[in-house]
Amino acid sequence: MHAAFVTVTFNDRDEATQVLEQQVIPNTASAPGFVTGYWAGDLRAGGRGTALLVFETEEAARAYTNEIPQEPGGGVEKVDDLFLAPVVGKA
Repeated sequence: MHAAFVTVTFNDRDEATQVLEQQVIPNTASAPGFVTGYWAGDLRAGGRGTALLVFETEEAARAYTNEIPQEPGGGVEKVDDLFLAPVVGKA
């Protein structure tokens, strides 16, 4: 399994919440190779959020993250960081 870590800065709480619930989570859940995901953050303007997304393979994680725009809109000001790593343990 491979994990994608995505950190963003928000600029609009209401829009970010709506886009996350109506678009991001459903689209992620239907992505090829998706296993599970967690989103956490402070959705206020200037707040930060992080997503931990787990995929079956590195290729699936890379294909999904390659589609994330660097200036995404939808209440998100910018993507601060995005990296992939193999899952090395689980509790």
